[in-house]
Amino acid sequence: MMFAAMSLICALFGLIVSGTNAAFDSILWSSLPLDGKSVEDIVASSSVSSPVVIYALTDFTLATFTHQANAFDSKPNDSPLISQIRQAEHHKAQSVDNILQISPDAVVHRIDDVVGKPLAVFQVQSWQELENLAPQVEQHLKEPFVSIISSGAAFSTKPVEKRQKRVSVSSDVNFGDEEQPPEEHRRPTGKSKPSKPFQATRAVELQMPVVLPPVNISGGGFVPTPNDLCLFYLEAINVVVMRGSTAGTAVFRNVIVDGANGTNTFNWDPSYVNCAVSNMTVGVAKFTVSVNVKTDMVAYYEQTAVFIIRAGQTIAFELTFNGSYTGYWNLVHLAMLEPLTISNVANGVFLSGDIILPANSNTSSTRYMGVESFFQYAYACSGTQAAFMNVGENLMVGIALNNVEVDLKAYYGANGRFLAFNRDVYDCVGSFSVGSWMGIICSLVLASILMFGYLMLQSVQTMDRFDDPKQKQIVINFKE
Repeated sequence: MMFAAMSLICALFGLIVSGTNAAFDSILWSSLPLDGKSVEDIVASSSVSSPVVIYALTDFTLATFTHQANAFDSKPNDSPLISQIRQAEHHKAQSVDNILQISPDAVVHRIDDVVGKPLAVFQVQSWQELENLAPQVEQHLKEPFVSIISSGAAFSTKPVEKRQKRVSVSSDVNFGDEEQPPEEHRRPTGKSKPSKPFQATRAVELQMPVVLPPVNISGGGFVPTPNDLCLFYLEAINVVVMRGSTAGTAVFRNVIVDGANGTNTFNWDPSYVNCAVSNMTVGVAKFTVSVNVKTDMVAYYEQTAVFIIRAGQTIAFELTFNGSYTGYWNLVHLAMLEPLTISNVANGVFLSGDIILPANSNTSSTRYMGVESFFQYAYACSGTQAAFMNVGENLMVGIALNNVEVDLKAYYGANGRFLAFNRDVYDCVGSFSVGSWMGIICSLVLASILMFGYLMLQSVQTMDRFDDPKQKQIVINFKE
C-alpha cells in the first residue's frame, strides 16, 4: 500500500503551521502527546524523565522526508526509521519559526551519551546515517521521549542575533509588529503572538482578484525574476457552514466573498509567497491569502438571510503545496491565520448564535478538494470542494476556492520580465463536463428519433394491387 494510501503523509505529516510560514521544516514523533506544543516549547520543557532527541540533518526539508519515504510511490519505504515514525502513538510535521539556541553540552556524538541527558542533539550529514542512528537511540532510551528531525541550520550553539522590528506601513491592514532579519526579505515571518496570530511587514492593499505575486498590478511594486516559479490567482473565497443533526443529515449554507464591485481587497507582502520548489516542481510552495472584507457579505437561502460575515474582518489563510519526485504536486494543507467571525442574523433559523473559526485552525482534508496537477501543467478550477474545520458541536466551517489557478512552474519572459501561467492546464472538470454530457445525451436522443423514423418507414407495406401480376396494370399516359 502507498504508505497507508499516502494518507499518513498527507494527514498525519501534513504541514501543521503555527499561523505563519515556516522557516524550517521538522518531523516529530513520540509516545507523549504533541498537540498544541511548538518545537520551541518541547525543547524548553525537556527533562531527564522526558528527554528530547534532535537529529539535525543538513538541508532537511519536508520534501526530503517525502522523497525518502517514497510516499507517492507504489512501493513505499518501510525502513526501520520510517516504521518507527509510522508506529509512534503521536507524530506530526511542524515548523521551526526561529533559530533555536542550544547548549554546547547538548551536542552528542555517541549513542551512549544520550542516556541521562534532558536534551541530546545529533549532527547528521546524510539520510542513511540518520536511518542507522535513530533505531539504535530508541533501544537505549527506556523512558518516554520526543524525537525531532529538522534542518541543522535550525539550531545554533552560539547566541542568536536579535531580530530587528518592522512595522506595517498600511494602516488598513490589521497586522501587528513583526521581528525579522533585514537580509531575509523573502523569508516567511517569525512566530506569531497569541493575540495577533497573523502578522506581516510592508503589506500593501490591492484590488481583487487575488494575484500572488501581483504581476502587472498597479501599486503592487512587484518585478518578476527568473527565480519566481510560483503563481496563484483567485477570484473569490467560498465560506461554507455545515450544521449537523442527530438524524445524521447535514445542512450546508454558503457565502461567496469576491471583489464585491471593487469593494473587497487583498493584501500583498513578499513573505506571502514561499516558493521552495525546483524546476521539476519538487519541493514545498506556500501562498498566504489575505482578503479584507469591506462590506457585509450575507449568505442567503431561498431569499432569506442565514448568516453574515461582517465588514472589517480579514479572511487570511495559508495554502501549502507539496511536489514529489514523481512529477505530481498537490494541495496538502490549509491553515487559518486570522480568526473569522460568522454572525447570526436576527430571527435566524440556521445558527443559534455567532460562531468563530479561530486562528491556527488547520486541516489536511484538502486532499478532498482535488487541487493537484503535474510537471509543466498548471491547475485551474471554477470551484473546488471545501476543506472543513471544526468550530463546535455539530458545526464545521469550510473554505473553498472559486475560479482559482495555481502554477508551480510559471512562464517567465526574459525580454519583458513577464510572468504568466502556462498554456497547459489541468482542469478540475475532468473529461466530461456538464456541456459534454448535454451534447452526448442530446446526440443519443436525436439518433434514437432518427432510428425510430427509419424503422417506421421500413415497416410501410404497399397495396397488393401493385404486386398481383393477374390484375390489369396501371397505365399512365404521358404527353409532351
